[in-house]
Amino acid sequence: MLDSPRFSFHALVFACSCAVPATAFARQTPPLDTTRHVQRLAPQRITGTRLAPSDSAALSLAARANMLSAADVRSVSPGPATTAQLLTRLNGVSVFDDQGTRAQPTLDLRGWTLSPVVGVPQGVSVFLDGVRINEADAQQVNFDLIPSDAISGASVVRGPMALYGKNSLAGAVLLSTRRGETPSRVEGGVSTGQFGYREAHALASGATETSLGTLDALVLARASDESGFRRASAANTRMLFANLGRRSRDPNGADVALSMEYAHDRVYQPGSLPETLFDSDPRANYTAGDFFAPDLLHVALRGSTPLGAATFRGNAFVRRTATEQFNANVDAPSSRAQVDVMSAGSTVELDVPYRLASRPGSLTLGAELSHDRVRYGVSAEPTVDAPAAPPDCDPSGLCENARVNADNAGVFGQIVVPLIGSADHEVSNLPLALDLAARADYVRVPLRDLRDASNDGTSTFRRVSPRAALAFHGMRDVSAYVAVGTAFRAPAPLELACADEASPCVLPFSLGDDPPLAPVTVVNFEAGGDWTPWPWLAANLSVYDSNIRNEIVFAASSRTAGFFRNVPRTRRRGLEVGARAERRRGAGTLRVYAQYAYVSARYRSTVQLASALPNEPLVTPGDRMPLSPAHRASIGVGTTVVTRSSVFDGDLRVRSVSTQFLRGDEANVHRPLPGYAVTSSHLSARVARYTIALDVDNLFGERFATFGTFASDPLASPGPSGEPPVVRFLTPAYPRSLTFSVSAIW
Repeated sequence: MLDSPRFSFHALVFACSCAVPATAFARQTPPLDTTRHVQRLAPQRITGTRLAPSDSAALSLAARANMLSAADVRSVSPGPATTAQLLTRLNGVSVFDDQGTRAQPTLDLRGWTLSPVVGVPQGVSVFLDGVRINEADAQQVNFDLIPSDAISGASVVRGPMALYGKNSLAGAVLLSTRRGETPSRVEGGVSTGQFGYREAHALASGATETSLGTLDALVLARASDESGFRRASAANTRMLFANLGRRSRDPNGADVALSMEYAHDRVYQPGSLPETLFDSDPRANYTAGDFFAPDLLHVALRGSTPLGAATFRGNAFVRRTATEQFNANVDAPSSRAQVDVMSAGSTVELDVPYRLASRPGSLTLGAELSHDRVRYGVSAEPTVDAPAAPPDCDPSGLCENARVNADNAGVFGQIVVPLIGSADHEVSNLPLALDLAARADYVRVPLRDLRDASNDGTSTFRRVSPRAALAFHGMRDVSAYVAVGTAFRAPAPLELACADEASPCVLPFSLGDDPPLAPVTVVNFEAGGDWTPWPWLAANLSVYDSNIRNEIVFAASSRTAGFFRNVPRTRRRGLEVGARAERRRGAGTLRVYAQYAYVSARYRSTVQLASALPNEPLVTPGDRMPLSPAHRASIGVGTTVVTRSSVFDGDLRVRSVSTQFLRGDEANVHRPLPGYAVTSSHLSARVARYTIALDVDNLFGERFATFGTFASDPLASPGPSGEPPVVRFLTPAYPRSLTFSVSAIW
């Protein structure tokens, strides 16, 4: 059990069980919220970029967007990575788990990766109240560090988005947090479930009128523990989050808020298993002892103010993530890494409305500046089969001691030009408008090896990324768009330091100024539309074609070693279609939805990628990328019954994906992972101030693998050559799991 330096699990349980007079609740009970998530085309409304609230920022471009509410967050089964679970409900999002813990899932969106795993090339940007929370060392996202209980809304904007900066190749996830409310309230809840899961959280929120305006505050405390489905796979999380703000009495006046978060987690990672062990004992742990322990401090100040008819927005932040990670190896020294990442920066933007021939338009201008300080310290620890440290390490075991001080700068602009419309139209519903945007980025990444100065080097990247879109908003709720956009991703410091094929990294070993990597660039063509023929029925369709140059991939030369390299050409093509029907009859509402996505992620160049497999053939144009299923579909049915003081809600959903190739089989010559379908259910009842909920994941207890790779198995009998055989390593999915929750509002 991990002891929290700030608060204890039992203290939270006590905080959630305090009694409050019923009369106080009668005055403070908020309206019952029965809203569900919607999936829609975002019209060409300019509200700024990521600094605007998530529900309006998603409307800033003619693009496919998913808008999610706080009610959606509450409908997800409690867990250490609730935000990731929420995103898996969206069309086209698939998930795999190479670490063997549900606290660290890897998501695939349009064939691009969003993952907490270091060493996995990333392609999605994530922002919390306008601050990028992709970690600076490898652009990974730690889902367990997101304050999901304080999320007020989220938007997932799909497609390359230059205005969101580097790494927004498949899109961006925009998260907004809750503010203090009037009247004041206290929320609390506890959850328990299988595999030793227990969770508690408490949230206090309030606001008061003063001569300075409305002062508001929100404080969240959360803790969870679980022993895990696999042996030695516990996950312990601790979090404190607070929002302090001041609003003008004028709804359109100035607004400022200060966010603070502290989190301390310890997650054990059982990883994947040789296929024979996967079949005979899926609860096994091949290399027990692997763990990931991040310590986060996040402080951000944000605000907006009117400047005449214009609106100015800005933020400033400091974010530090100190991580200890231990990797136990069988036939090589184990590794212990200490990575300290400190980021600080600011973004400002000005949103200016204007008129062209009496038609409304909008102009947004902005700039961004940030500095990242990354410190790497990696040590080797002897094992029984490898009692000596690697020859490049100090006698003390220190193998890497490097630092990176990276600078990032960008300027961006966006304009909506009304083509058809009248003075009576809003920018958000112009019949026809042209949307033009561009961003210029400068990234400088100097690497300094504190053990060997000959490894020092500096990489500099400059890029201009334009985008153009035509948006149509017609009669009878028909909307459509066509767009061409570009995006850019500079190699992360870890990728630049591990890019030598002749000296593959035993991550995170072997850092140095390796052969340079080129930045990833994407040109995306996309079209889509929405149709709402009746108020109770909505349908949408999107198609896209993304051509990528110099994609960065991790070429695994063994189970624990590899290097990053550029692939000259790759492509993502796809189709997304969805429909949702919702009818209200009396006190009840019935909803049905279905969604399907086809994703074709393929290599378009002939390259030799290192693999643990002997004599692995060349990758040729047309080969599919691993761990990206071509077909992804989900279907669900739900009902909500609202009475005078109660809400009863139920959902049953099925999510399925097709076959996918294993990592290391980029040439597609070996047996893929079978496709699978998973059913989950949610039941909840809110009566007066209390809510109870039962969530079941993998309802029918299906057994399947979500991840696979090829690696040598040192514990198996040697082959004819005397070397350990190379076998399939698979990660078993969680079996059926039930979670029971009780919460209350005072």
